Amino acid sequence: MVYHEHDNNDISNAAGTDNVIHGSSESSGVNKSMDTSINNDEQTGSDSMTNKRKMNDPSENGDKDKKVHKKKLRRLMESPGFELVWENPKRSKALSVSSIRDMIVHIFNDSEHLSWIKFRKSSEIKKVVVCLVSGLTRQDFLGGEKQDLGKHYVPLKDIPKRDDLSFFHENFEHLIKTVAPGDKESLFSEIYALTSVPLSKKEKRVLAAEETNAKITILDLVLKKDELLQFDYPIHSQFLDNDKDKESFNDPCADYVETVEFDHEGSRIFSLDCEFCKSATQKVLTRASLVNFEGEVVLDTFVKPDEEIIDYVTKFSGITPELLEGVSTTIDDVRNKLLSIISCSDVLIGHSLESDLNILKIRHPTIVDTALCYDHTRGPPSKPSLKWLSKKYLQRDIQQGEATGSGHSSVEDAKAALDLIKLKIHEGMSFGKNVNEIPLFQKINKPEENKINSLMVDYYHVPGKFGKEDKNHHTRIQSDDDAETVRIVKENVGNYDLIISRLRSLQLDRKSQKGTSNDDSDSSADSKVQASPYKALNTNLTEIYNTLPENTAFVVSTCSERTQEIDEMIKVKRNFQKLEREGVDLASLPKEQCWDFNKSVQLQQQIGIARETMCFLSIKQIR
Repeated sequence: MVYHEHDNNDISNAAGTDNVIHGSSESSGVNKSMDTSINNDEQTGSDSMTNKRKMNDPSENGDKDKKVHKKKLRRLMESPGFELVWENPKRSKALSVSSIRDMIVHIFNDSEHLSWIKFRKSSEIKKVVVCLVSGLTRQDFLGGEKQDLGKHYVPLKDIPKRDDLSFFHENFEHLIKTVAPGDKESLFSEIYALTSVPLSKKEKRVLAAEETNAKITILDLVLKKDELLQFDYPIHSQFLDNDKDKESFNDPCADYVETVEFDHEGSRIFSLDCEFCKSATQKVLTRASLVNFEGEVVLDTFVKPDEEIIDYVTKFSGITPELLEGVSTTIDDVRNKLLSIISCSDVLIGHSLESDLNILKIRHPTIVDTALCYDHTRGPPSKPSLKWLSKKYLQRDIQQGEATGSGHSSVEDAKAALDLIKLKIHEGMSFGKNVNEIPLFQKINKPEENKINSLMVDYYHVPGKFGKEDKNHHTRIQSDDDAETVRIVKENVGNYDLIISRLRSLQLDRKSQKGTSNDDSDSSADSKVQASPYKALNTNLTEIYNTLPENTAFVVSTCSERTQEIDEMIKVKRNFQKLEREGVDLASLPKEQCWDFNKSVQLQQQIGIARETMCFLSIKQIR
């Protein structure tokens, strides 16, 4: 591997200065060629006449042909390789996860222009294996010393070798600084960034035409775990597949109840909508409505407020003091009734349903959200209103009570959400969406060429644990721990062209040890305990690497460190913004519930640190 970093000042230096950090002995031939070129430029006019005579000499031409033949032969004998090239050495941003994604597309399609890397014989790279590692940080390699921030790579030979992370020094040449997906005050999913490819205008038109005719089911619209987390849904225990998951999960909803599995007759798909009024501190449930897939009302009840209402918000809620007179049904009654109707395997539809479920304090795993199935005209993160969606796609006017003061009807809204999903299923996945991207697995598969089989091994829940191959020749398998992930990768590496897996035991072990890391009474014992997770990671990566066939591109990419402190700050911020939109008197909030400039700066600092990631890249050669 060779790293080029272009610098005009270096180029203008005296001849003989080497601006290439060489990663293999193959580059020595390049140096010799450069030296020969420089010497030839310094020849006198007499030497030029001699060269002309040599060109007319058949014996000399024969020798030259042999040399050319040897060069071609040497190129043919070269193994696949790459050079790291930054076209602008003064660039302030490190590589992103999307850069790794584009590299994968380039290897399989040879279609993406890459500004940071140049491949040699990329067509001979037959497989790509990516390991996303949680818990491994730049600090583990670079320590507390401030590195050269102008460079986005660090040669591993310049970093002290750690015995418990020896795999990296033995199989990679550079630590490549990267930045995790996110913005100033948010962290985004690495998996999503890695596996979603932006589309050109032409590709958007072609895709829209194709997906209009593609058949989907309601299960294709169900939110995945990372989407539930991103949009503040309470997380069902079904997504926490083992004890380590449960220990590490920062659960802000510990007092919630959850749906359970049971058999029942009738519909397995329901649509829920609720109406709320305002107390001094929060929203208060005052009406709940549930309809089945046939549009029949299964539950519709007013709810006795559990707090004093200071604003009925009648224009929107449709609730008046008169409507609640004599109502004895409590929020607990509604919660228990819903749990008796809806099994955890049933699909629950709603519009921004996280708000309803968080007020009800119910966890449910199978959610379809119309606010996410359809796009706002501005695109994410803006969400479309149910009223706008109903008018645009159903040609139905709802929530007309806003104009008269009589407010919304939760039954009307639940039916509108249900009908929007029925329409979506009929029209196809791209219907109602601003089609801007496609899955990586679809991008690398071209119908007219050989199929590219891909495998995802992850901890997120997969129905039945082992997923079926989809139309993009992509399979997902659920893993419970790193040992199982390693086993699955080793067993399947011969069957797939692209494998993406996640290793997170290091992150879980570091979280569990955090409580003891500050105990000075036995610091030597602590350091020995803390070293073992790194050794386990080192062993797992070694096992995977040893199984890979020759000419496999192997990528290890670290993930952002989402700490409990970050989670808590984001929760405070979102709750404060929600209260602000609802017109709550913010001056009356306790200090811990307020969001101000200082907290914003603190969150940005934490997010900035969490997004400092790195990756390592090599192409395996049999030594």
